Amino acid sequence: MKSAIRMTVGEFIRATYIETGTESPEKLRSEGFGDILDDKCVIDEKAALRLSERLGRSPGSWIQLYRNSIAQ
Repeated sequence: MKSAIRMTVGEFIRATYIETGTESPEKLRSEGFGDILDDKCVIDEKAALRLSERLGRSPGSWIQLYRNSIAQ
């Protein structure tokens, strides 16, 4: 498994929530998280707040995870 620091947000959600059976990808997609699962969007404050409300973790941790994933 990749280090969480270098995972994309979508990879992190799949590894932490979907692969463990905690969440269903279909349900997350139906709730509007498809682009995030597919790593096709920027995680801004609004997206981070939605992720925080739905999956937990602080909004800041979602933003930091995104920033770490795009860092060279």
